[in-house]
Amino acid sequence: MGSASPSYVPTGCGRAPEVRWHFAVGLGERGFKSALGCRGAPILLLLSSTATSAATNGQDVDGLAAAAAANVVFDPAGALNLAERAERELRTTADPSPSLHARVYAVQADAAERLGQTARSRLLVEQALAILGDASNPKLRGDLLLTRGAVNTTQGAVSAALADFQKSYRYFVEAKDRRGQAIALTHLASLYREGGDFGGAHRYYQQALETRPPASVAFAIYNGLGNVLTEMSRYSQASAAFERALQYAPRESAAVRARILANMARAQLNGGNLTAATRTAAEGMRLVARSDAAEVLPQIYSVAARVELERGNLIRARTLIERSFDGVPPTETTLAMRDNHLVAARIYQRSGEPEKAVEHLLALRRLDEQALEIATSAKAALMGARFDFQNQELRIARLKAEELRRNVEFERSRTRFQQILFGGIAAAVALLIGLLTFGLVTIRRSRNEVRAANVGLGIANASLEKALAAKTEFLATTSHEIRTPLNGILGMTQVMLADSALEPATRERVDIVHAAGMRMRGMVDDILDVAKMENGNFTIDTTTVDLPATLKEATQLWEEQAQGRGIAFSLECADVPQWIESDPTRLRQIVFNLLSNALKFTHAGSIGVRATVVEGDGARHLQIAVRDTGIGIPADKHAQIFESFRQVDAGTTRQYGGTGLGLTICRNLAVALGGTIRVESVEGVGSTFTVVLPLVEAPAPAMADGTAGAAAGMLVVDRNPIVRGMMRTLFAPHVLELRFAASVEEALDELAKGGIARVLIDEAALEAETDDPKTRVEPIASAAHAVGATTTILWPNLDERTRAALEAAGMDQVIGKPISGARLVQLLFATKRRNPGDSALVSCAA
Repeated sequence: MGSASPSYVPTGCGRAPEVRWHFAVGLGERGFKSALGCRGAPILLLLSSTATSAATNGQDVDGLAAAAAANVVFDPAGALNLAERAERELRTTADPSPSLHARVYAVQADAAERLGQTARSRLLVEQALAILGDASNPKLRGDLLLTRGAVNTTQGAVSAALADFQKSYRYFVEAKDRRGQAIALTHLASLYREGGDFGGAHRYYQQALETRPPASVAFAIYNGLGNVLTEMSRYSQASAAFERALQYAPRESAAVRARILANMARAQLNGGNLTAATRTAAEGMRLVARSDAAEVLPQIYSVAARVELERGNLIRARTLIERSFDGVPPTETTLAMRDNHLVAARIYQRSGEPEKAVEHLLALRRLDEQALEIATSAKAALMGARFDFQNQELRIARLKAEELRRNVEFERSRTRFQQILFGGIAAAVALLIGLLTFGLVTIRRSRNEVRAANVGLGIANASLEKALAAKTEFLATTSHEIRTPLNGILGMTQVMLADSALEPATRERVDIVHAAGMRMRGMVDDILDVAKMENGNFTIDTTTVDLPATLKEATQLWEEQAQGRGIAFSLECADVPQWIESDPTRLRQIVFNLLSNALKFTHAGSIGVRATVVEGDGARHLQIAVRDTGIGIPADKHAQIFESFRQVDAGTTRQYGGTGLGLTICRNLAVALGGTIRVESVEGVGSTFTVVLPLVEAPAPAMADGTAGAAAGMLVVDRNPIVRGMMRTLFAPHVLELRFAASVEEALDELAKGGIARVLIDEAALEAETDDPKTRVEPIASAAHAVGATTTILWPNLDERTRAALEAAGMDQVIGKPISGARLVQLLFATKRRNPGDSALVSCAA
């Protein structure tokens, strides 16, 4: 056979010459093994030499065996030397493992078979199998049988090779080695291809693909499948198979890819697709030109020459076909160059050189005779193997018939036994049915009792829900009714305190009344907020907030009180953005309540507020931590303190007072703003409450003159102090600075001080010397416009004529009275309003 093994005779080399074009497989036995790694060594294509040298440096048997297995594809002689060294090392090892010993022999056998030492390879395989004995190592047994199958194929023992490959496949199935299964099936396909049974070869290739082999095996399988499909004249399917082979072929191996491209070009030429064949052959030529794969040149030149011949470029075709032989005389060519002779004969015939054409035809006949002899031998061996298989099937059928007879007798005896057993089983079933019936009756009785209990619980729950709703409504109504007169009391006390002529003793009493009223209003506000939260009427007004200013404003009152009690107070907010999107009122309320608790329970030490930006869950968050050195909270009370009307214990309530709603409100507000609150505390050391909220940065709001960061104050002109107090509550969350004036003269003085961006005027504060609206508002409108402030006026009984006069006088916005506070805020400030509704706020309010 020359240098090629019979297992991988090129397609077209095992049959008599045919009129149509033939082609070579392009991947002979050695090429196929190189692509797959090796039958007995689990390595990948183009294994890194670094790993090999690292294993070689070690003198242990495992390292030497691994290095030999890694080198067996690229350097069989070197691999054989390494395996022999491993065997010598093994002899010096006390009680060596049989599997390791057999593996060393397996590598030697594979290397010897590759070097043509078939007798030695067979002996080594038999020794390895004997060493394994009854040991269960299906992977190694499969590798050994693959090597022995290759030896049998080389020696022409096709029947023995067929049996070895089949057994090898079964071992790989047992070992769940998909790669080994694919290789064994590919060997079987090669045997059938050599015997001319392309249908059988096609079936085995398909089975090999069904094992889902790795890419290092898949491309060789697809290449072989494409060759078989071409021999079956299924050219389009063959081209598709070669395309898949290219997808799996290693991109760094130009020689392998060029072989596949040559096979594809031949299939395309046989199918009459000259355009595609031209493109494919050109790609193969390009790959060969960039590599040193000389063994691919004859094949790719032959294909390119045939393409040029079909295109009518006779001179170019002749040049290419002569380069394909590269000095090899026609009398010394191998089976792999059969196509080259056929193409050369046609080219020389077309060129008018019959002598050279005859020379190549004679070489073609020599190769066809050799191929026919090989194919006939393989086909005869396969037929013998099939005959043996049929004899085995006949013996198996006889054994099955005898086994069937015994089974019939066994079934009869078993039937008798079953009849005897059936009576006992029937009695047991009857007893079981009785027990099940009793159990079902008991379960039904229990279920009815549970149902009745659930009905009672449902009625009780409905009653509790009604009671809770009534309680919430009562709290909301009562708090609202108390708040109305309370605001009047606070307003009058503020008016009295603003009177400089008030006597000191009276002022002290009024101040006590005012402070008590403020505390009472705080408790009423807390109760009202909780009621709103439970009813789902709680709203969040999102707007642009100056975060540092809001925090300073929220902490200012408590800082003064702390310093008055000798407690250190600190506020850290330098690392947070200035402008964010949030609800300033609710943010201030959270900080206010937390500082109220901190100051209430801290007798000495320090209180600190620290605002930072933290990262988490792929987003940025605002973290506000309020720390104190107060009495602390026991660990088992951390969850309890966030419940409504609950404190650590009754003693705390008696000693420090409070409704127990502050932390509940903080928790609900944090949830409504999309955040969380947690506590860390050590009893007797202090507590830290941490609020984490979503951080949405915002640009600085644009002022009246279109610039950011200019005057941001608001001036309210109203003579009623109670109304001014209400407006302070309404407008404080929306402006950086809020000033008040009781008359036009005071308003002009405030405007002259600067820092005012908006002026809100109540009609009652204007001079009443004339009834002309324009005359009444012109002085203050002119002064406001002079400093770049916008103006808004509240006018009772507003009609269109009055509106036109006010706008002509310079009023930017005219609003009719009466108007609700919420509507006024909506008209003055652009806010985004959201209602948590049925959000977690409601469920957490209780």
